Amino acid sequence: MREPLKLFVLGSCRVHRPIRLLQEQGRALLCTAGIPGYIHSTREARQRLRWLSEGQGLDRQLLPFLFARSVLPRLEETHRRELAQADVVVIEAAAERSVEVDGVFLQKNLVVRHLVRELGEPGMQWWRGLIRSGSVHPDDYARAMGEYRQLAEPALLASGERVLRRARCALDSEQAVRDDLQYAARLIGKPVVAVTHVDLPRPDGRLMVSRSQHVARVKAAAAALPGVHVIDPLDCARDMTREQVLDRDGEDLNHYCPAFEAVLAEHLHQQLHAAARIGSRKSPTHSES
Repeated sequence: MREPLKLFVLGSCRVHRPIRLLQEQGRALLCTAGIPGYIHSTREARQRLRWLSEGQGLDRQLLPFLFARSVLPRLEETHRRELAQADVVVIEAAAERSVEVDGVFLQKNLVVRHLVRELGEPGMQWWRGLIRSGSVHPDDYARAMGEYRQLAEPALLASGERVLRRARCALDSEQAVRDDLQYAARLIGKPVVAVTHVDLPRPDGRLMVSRSQHVARVKAAAAALPGVHVIDPLDCARDMTREQVLDRDGEDLNHYCPAFEAVLAEHLHQQLHAAARIGSRKSPTHSES
């Protein structure tokens, strides 16, 4: 019987749940170095790896938009060893765009939770403007901030105001993804596997062009990098209907149904073992550049 793969995982439920199934079966160990919460992009993954290795890259004032508990995880030597002992590092590369404030990449779900949903129409207008133009229009900030002052918990007021005023949004370009994956591979000296989103069309049959383009960007970014591999969940879903892959009978474009999570778990197990075997023969140069 094979030894369980030690997998250091940086991602969301789309990778955590299938790998947790493997762990329950005794075929993998899911490692996170005690870092709670999900991420969705190579930008966030690089940021967390930098913090884990150097203790830098995070901003305490922005914690409500980085971790659901708004608490900075304790950084201990055992956590660094957990990363160093992993057979493979798994990074989710699903998000097409990233939101950042002063160079700190935010978890977009937490931005939506604390600002967009809470603020109603002013929050939605602020969010749409940010996604569309890449920066915050002064009028959108003024409307959203006026509402936020009335609703925000005192402990969140300063951090929320900073996000509402200074947020920037940009496409995760091929070069940015390449730089992030190369950083991870050089830092860790172990195989790095990027897992894309599943590129299925909408219920009406229309392709999600931005998602398709990002899957292609991730594959192109990783193509020439030693020690870096890409897993596309669509490769194990080609004979399945969207209802068999996506949650809520195929209506949820962002979450997998439990049956597909089991299929994806098997696919991940095969592909990650292959990456680990290649990595055991030849690893990228270890460097903390």
